[in-house]
Amino acid sequence: MSFPELPPRRTLPPDVRERMRRKVFGRRTTARTPLTAAAGVALLVAAGVVGVVVGQGASTDSDTMTSNTTTPPAAILTQRGFAAPDEVRQIDTTAEDTAACGFDRALFTARLPGRRVLAAPGDRFCELTYSMVSVATAPDTTVGDDARLLWRSPTDVLVGRVPPNTVRLQVVQPEHNLPQAGALVGDRYFVTMATTTGLIAVILSFSGARPDASHSFNALDVPVRANTADRFPGGKSDAREGQTVLARCLDWAMRNSTARIEDTAHWQLGASTGVDTVAGLAVLRGPAGATAYCLMSEFRPTEVRPPMPVEDTGNAFTVLDTSLTRTDALRGIVARLGGVVRDDVWRMDLVDTRGDARSVEVQQGTFAAWVANVPSLDMATLAGVRLRAYGKDDALLYEAPAV
Repeated sequence: MSFPELPPRRTLPPDVRERMRRKVFGRRTTARTPLTAAAGVALLVAAGVVGVVVGQGASTDSDTMTSNTTTPPAAILTQRGFAAPDEVRQIDTTAEDTAACGFDRALFTARLPGRRVLAAPGDRFCELTYSMVSVATAPDTTVGDDARLLWRSPTDVLVGRVPPNTVRLQVVQPEHNLPQAGALVGDRYFVTMATTTGLIAVILSFSGARPDASHSFNALDVPVRANTADRFPGGKSDAREGQTVLARCLDWAMRNSTARIEDTAHWQLGASTGVDTVAGLAVLRGPAGATAYCLMSEFRPTEVRPPMPVEDTGNAFTVLDTSLTRTDALRGIVARLGGVVRDDVWRMDLVDTRGDARSVEVQQGTFAAWVANVPSLDMATLAGVRLRAYGKDDALLYEAPAV
């Protein structure tokens, strides 16, 4: 699908070219089976009651860097799922995870929502997610006596050392005195997550059989230094149509604990539009016909809306998700609309406020639509936009406003 407001076209990735080829030759899927942060976080580490802040603001490096570290094999698939509670817990290390990281052996494996972190001798670290593997290029240690912050992963998992004899770890967001997930793992290591709620500070308190001492670090003193590679289920990025987009959306959903996205085997990619732009939308179809809505920027998810149950309205289509985004890259405000269609819907189009009609992608019982040059961020400005559904004989089945 093309839009006059978009920047010059780039070469399409293989999965997008294949989907377009199938549409050109008339293939259409109507299966009804169930388908399936903070970079600026300041970390204060305290042994005892009070921590002392040292150091402010250090620039971060790219999450993909050139180094002598070998990029881990992307074709190795760890069989365990990645959905997990909002906690940090040490779990058994498997040969699959160790091989995926390129390690001969691992000291421990820590499980967090949507990812696992492994440590190898020599303070080497690795993070596995549903679609990525990241291996630390080199330890970068900020030393504070016996406590050290060793690595920040590309998804802002923090790994470090604790003082000797530490028996308890407490992680708190001091702004609201909220507990934060964290755990003692291995031999004197801690693992926690940088806050993703917009709060600035995370305080770690270590308790043990030793005199209290205070240590403090700034997380930015340990920039993200890792080689990151795609690591898709099945080991290939183009094994199936939409593999890349689907895997990345499911990855984001599990890392951010999006409700009900756990059994990835039962989710498939439905309709999508504009995923190569900064304001794309991919609809995911899951168990019992539920749908989730993945907002994308140049093939990378920025948000996954929780799945919604499908309600039988009797209409040929139902709009279930609408978002408005202002973007300089597309020179204005863009609307993204997604939802479900009835089995007898063969195609859809959208009529904008100027009366111009454009086709809407329909796949796997879902649709995705894209509207440029929306006058304002007020949803009411879409009142003049209409959607139409047509049957196989091109007869109009249903027409209704987009909002």
